[in-house]
Amino acid sequence: MNGVSRRERPRSGEHRARWRGKRWFQPSISLLVVGCVVLVAVAYQAHGAVRSHRATADRLLTDYARVAAWNYRHEAERELSALVEHLFHDALHDAPAYREAPPTSLILHAPHTEAACQFTDLGAVSDAARYFLRGGEVEVIGAGISAFEAAVAGEAIFERVRHEGHLPAREGLVGVTTGDRAIVAAYSRLTVPGDTVVYALFFEPAALEGTLRRPLDEGRLLPEPLVAGLPPDQVLSLQVSLPGGGEVFRSFDVFPDEYMATEVLSGSGGTFSASVGVWPSAADRLVIGGLPRSRLPVLLALLALATGLLSVAFLQLRREHELAAMRASFVSSVSHELRTPLALQRVFLDTLRLGRADTEEGRAWALGNIDRETHRLTHLVENVLRFGQAGEGRLELDRMRTDLAEEIARALTDYEPLAADAELRFQGCRETVIASVDRDGFRQVLFNLVENAVKYGPPEQTVTVSLAGARGRAVITVDDEGPGVPAEERARIWEAFERTEGARRSGRGGSGIGLSVVRDLVALHGGGVAIEDAPGGGARFRVELPLADG
Repeated sequence: MNGVSRRERPRSGEHRARWRGKRWFQPSISLLVVGCVVLVAVAYQAHGAVRSHRATADRLLTDYARVAAWNYRHEAERELSALVEHLFHDALHDAPAYREAPPTSLILHAPHTEAACQFTDLGAVSDAARYFLRGGEVEVIGAGISAFEAAVAGEAIFERVRHEGHLPAREGLVGVTTGDRAIVAAYSRLTVPGDTVVYALFFEPAALEGTLRRPLDEGRLLPEPLVAGLPPDQVLSLQVSLPGGGEVFRSFDVFPDEYMATEVLSGSGGTFSASVGVWPSAADRLVIGGLPRSRLPVLLALLALATGLLSVAFLQLRREHELAAMRASFVSSVSHELRTPLALQRVFLDTLRLGRADTEEGRAWALGNIDRETHRLTHLVENVLRFGQAGEGRLELDRMRTDLAEEIARALTDYEPLAADAELRFQGCRETVIASVDRDGFRQVLFNLVENAVKYGPPEQTVTVSLAGARGRAVITVDDEGPGVPAEERARIWEAFERTEGARRSGRGGSGIGLSVVRDLVALHGGGVAIEDAPGGGARFRVELPLADG
């Protein structure tokens, strides 16, 4: 009954240690979760700030496009008005009052075609038409314009004239699309007795390129301080088109449709529409701070990195929690292991002190038990010390040439009092096996392996320790007659505080560090450890050490 209670107490202490670990672990996890949430919130806010900055910059660039389009409309209407006046001024406006309509040829061959002025890029005008609004007569001169195209242009002009009312004279510019062809017609209205006559001059849209481009090239569309030092075509792009889809003029082959505005040129009777776009590359000059790039990939990368770091921190905390629980279990187990030999020593010492062992045999029996428990206590303390040194990287060896057979025999003799009712048997090698080892460390390895075999094997079993030399290495095996170690657990039990499932179910106590100390000591000697099935059943623990040179 006492033995059962002694086994239960460490479990209770281990449970309390786990509960304390959970109380420490849960707030840490909560802090990590809060940190992750804060990180996501900061990333979201940063992304929102970038989006807000981008939206503000987009609105500002669009507003600049609207301003440029508005200015272009006014500047282009003035240019086109001057062009039309130039085309008809000499033939109609400076002539005396007409009693009848002048011939169409007079308008077509007016001196404007040779005048040296700003409209010289217009070139020669070779097509003209005369429309009588009341009588409906149409006269066309020139081979470049068909009667159908003249009629379509006339309809556009008539619609424009009807809206102008009964003014004595009116001129303008219209553009029409007939099929795949775009035509521009400059017209002027003249009132004669009994009728109203409209004269029109026809030319290709390309002839207007210089006139339409002039406001852009001269930088009249945006304030000078805003674009100082930049060529206008690096800031703005211009496109003038007709309602039917015909294109009159384009400053570039491509057009920035992201930041653009469109205005209708009223001087063209609503047939010309001008679209002005702002190049995104000019944002650094037009917007303070430039056009912000999307930080989403960077934010996602940082978020992924931070999430990875938080995951590592979580795993590290979890590992720390597990280590804390294992340390608490280790302290509980070691305390129990230390308490048992100390309690027995006290019992036997009290027996001697109180004179209860009144015979020589009784006193020898008590002293033998005290010696056995002292050896057990010394072995346990040595294990703890070496485990601590290995964990801190301070485990050192004092090697010397050693006959392993003699050392194993001496170690088994010293351990025999601790083996209880188990029988220890040593099978040596016929030839001498010499290795350079730390004798105390080598003895600790043997003690731990034999103790493990005795502890988990059945009562009255035989534990066999064998020594052999092969291929430049000394091979030491320890065979027991216990249940063995499952193959899937053989690599794990060399770790500190790890035990097989069967060992945990058996309820046998232990510090959980014996095999870990074996692995570390053997590794320092340049050897290796392994677990196999013993030939007679049970487990075989195998240790290989390099032989001494010479």
